[in-house]
Amino acid sequence: MKRGSINIGNGNFTVDEEGNLYARRGTFAGTLSGAKGTFGGQLVAASGDFKGVVQASDFLDRYGRSMMSGDKFASDYLDLYGLTIRNKDTGATTFVVSSTGVITINGNITMGAGSTINWGAVSNENLAYNPAYSLADTANTRASRALSDAADAYDAADAAYARANQAYRLANSIEMPSYIRSTYIDSTTIKSPVIQGGELYGGEFNVIAGSSYGSFNLYGPYGSSRYHMFTISYYEGDAPYIDIYSPCGGYITIGGRSGIVYFEGRVDFSRATVDGLDLGGLIVKKKLKNAEMAAMLNQLRPILTHRDKIGYVAARNFRILSECLTEYEAFRSSLIEKYGEEIKDDKGRPVIGVKVDSPNFQKFCDEMAPFNEMEHEVELMVAKYTDAIGCLSGEEILGIDWMLED
Repeated sequence: MKRGSINIGNGNFTVDEEGNLYARRGTFAGTLSGAKGTFGGQLVAASGDFKGVVQASDFLDRYGRSMMSGDKFASDYLDLYGLTIRNKDTGATTFVVSSTGVITINGNITMGAGSTINWGAVSNENLAYNPAYSLADTANTRASRALSDAADAYDAADAAYARANQAYRLANSIEMPSYIRSTYIDSTTIKSPVIQGGELYGGEFNVIAGSSYGSFNLYGPYGSSRYHMFTISYYEGDAPYIDIYSPCGGYITIGGRSGIVYFEGRVDFSRATVDGLDLGGLIVKKKLKNAEMAAMLNQLRPILTHRDKIGYVAARNFRILSECLTEYEAFRSSLIEKYGEEIKDDKGRPVIGVKVDSPNFQKFCDEMAPFNEMEHEVELMVAKYTDAIGCLSGEEILGIDWMLED
């Protein structure tokens, strides 16, 4: 012993002057207590009481198995008799499970997709004060009423089905003619490919074409056979066309019995053989050049205003000549556009024309020459000179002399 210290076994057991004890190994049969300390090796104790923080990298059970799952205790080692969870910031209790299984929740419950609650073994208390229960009860009442209404509707439908079955059996018992295949009749419409009857009465009869063609047809007997006597047909061409004719070649009389037939608009007899109609002139065939017909058109133009026989004959001839000169006039207009220049017409308006003193005039004439000489055979109507007396001036008579005869 030196100066209040102990050294036994050449340093195997020492106590220094400040009370620090060192022992290479040892066994304490009583109680070991200290304010603080550090154990560098393994600490083994049959029992103990730690009154502070115990920190370790792992905790083992009695069988030496780790009780940790990551940084937390595994759930297999949690055997709780009640659980209380508090708000970290306020300390208020938010979730409590008592030792008897009573759960108290102070907050909201959010259930994720696919979550379910089984109420099969749950007893309910104070349901009358729960708004959800009130709504569910109302929904149940309405569902019961709807079920009752549905049952009534089912009964009514079943009765209707039975009546429909009865009607079907009744209709099926009535033998229909074998030729009825596509006839339809309702309260306002009859649809059938053929409807045959003695007489039809009504204020208005309409034939409505189902597509671009439709017709009204009249059939009648002649001798011992039935013929297609009369047709009014419509078809869609470059214009709407209406044809009135007799397919079997029957005679058609319009008017008669002291009646008067009025025609309005334009009546074209150019492709018809007309008997017994005095038009004040005859139809003659003439072979004319394009240039001659163009001159005739200019001679007829001032006569078109007449409302007499001369005016009628002039209008008919003007139309015939104009139709024959359609291509000629189109070509002539294109040459005027090609060689012409802006000039003034008789009323002082600017137009495109070819001046006689223009250097392009001869080119215009040379290109027009072959077309001027082309000939057409046309059917023109002629009137009598007596029809022109008192209607036309002498100058006008000379201008259309080709249209007049004795």
